[in-house]
Amino acid sequence: MQERLPDFLIIGAQKSATTWLAQLLRRHPGVYMPERELHFFNHPGPLARYAAAFRKARVDQLIGEKTPDYLHLTARQIARIKQWMPLVRLIVVLRDPVARSWSQARMEVAAVNRRPLARRDRFWLIWHVHLLRNRLRSDYRRALRRWQQFFSPEQFLILFYEDLQHDPLSFIRRVFDFLGLAPLPEETLRTLVAQRVWESPEADMPRWLRYVLTHRYCSQTRWLVQQGYRVPASWPDEQLLQQLRRTEHGLPLKAWVLTGIFTLLSLPEHLLVYIGRRFPVLRLYRLYDRLQSWRTRRDKHAGPSTG
Repeated sequence: MQERLPDFLIIGAQKSATTWLAQLLRRHPGVYMPERELHFFNHPGPLARYAAAFRKARVDQLIGEKTPDYLHLTARQIARIKQWMPLVRLIVVLRDPVARSWSQARMEVAAVNRRPLARRDRFWLIWHVHLLRNRLRSDYRRALRRWQQFFSPEQFLILFYEDLQHDPLSFIRRVFDFLGLAPLPEETLRTLVAQRVWESPEADMPRWLRYVLTHRYCSQTRWLVQQGYRVPASWPDEQLLQQLRRTEHGLPLKAWVLTGIFTLLSLPEHLLVYIGRRFPVLRLYRLYDRLQSWRTRRDKHAGPSTG
């Protein structure tokens, strides 16, 4: 019997409710998805090992996989997917890149600390926003262009996280229509809509950092609009940038000075990520995780938070 591979992939973006979407699809009788993210194409191995993850699927089910890091695969890694699954359908959920970037920082700092976020974590939150691994995950234009080199427009479903918040039932119907699935009962859908799978710990973003990120990601909004997508009004644009500039005298200068400092502090990580993406066989992401372990050890001996 020939091994089956996924009919669809949820490829991103991180911190855009992809875990929630995967949980919803697993509730559909016509879908089989593994419970965990496989990350197989980040470091691909034998095809048989990948196919083994889907052997429990019934012949009448669509097979899916969700790994939001796939959105930012290299061209070589995407080519492997094209070779093995040329007709695969691709679901992408995009989120306001400013909010997504900050949410990722909150998640990662809280995970490293193993405790609730506090005022003393402000430095680490800002530092994480300036890391290349964070910036890459909000660079939708570059990522989608790579994927579009290999797959036709008909194979993509591009959705927006903010539309899910505004009208979740319509959001879900678009996913089912794209996959050719019959709708779930209305009561089941409403129950699933009310569930949040993962929510990042709260922390307020400094105004100067919001200005920097809005300036950085305006181009993402412009590009998506040029591609014909109805980008949510809350996304960064020139009007929002002007509004932020008027809120504080000297805000742009303050923003760029502080950004310069944090950019310099993050340069070693930028180099590590760049080399790791050029030479994935080195698996430098493991080294990156080990380098952060000192913070975990430090916080085990830290006193109670006063933030």
